[in-house]
Amino acid sequence: MNQKMMVMLCRKLGYELLVAGNGVEALATLEREAAKGPGSEIQCILMDASMDVMDGLECTRVIRASQLPTRTRPFIIALTANVTSEYQAACLTAGMDLFTSKPVSVEELMQALRAAHQWHTDNPRHEQQRSRSINAGPHSTLAPPPQHTRSNSAS
Repeated sequence: MNQKMMVMLCRKLGYELLVAGNGVEALATLEREAAKGPGSEIQCILMDASMDVMDGLECTRVIRASQLPTRTRPFIIALTANVTSEYQAACLTAGMDLFTSKPVSVEELMQALRAAHQWHTDNPRHEQQRSRSINAGPHSTLAPPPQHTRSNSAS
């Protein structure tokens, strides 16, 4: 599933998306949104593991090591065509929370987004955060839980 289709599907499912073309753009988007305050934080990232400029593994390591002005730890879902167990382990070691192989089916995407939503639900300090997402890389999307699942106003 290409980026345009993922964006269209996520929006149809009620997600608000921000799109970044590579890891450097994704980091800039995270910083910009976090600086706006707690209600603007990114909750979930669908991260293409193979991107130009900065790949998804390095981008994830920077996110996990960063001191962004944020209280929300984004749930990071790896998207990659490399399905070896070694690469899956590298994604998880870099700090990604979930591994999904490409091409991603609609059902797999929905399961991954549900996992991200469940993670935030199980971590109550995130309950007051509004839904935000980014799309990082030529084939990836960052997506939060749907707006209608939150008790506060959505962005």
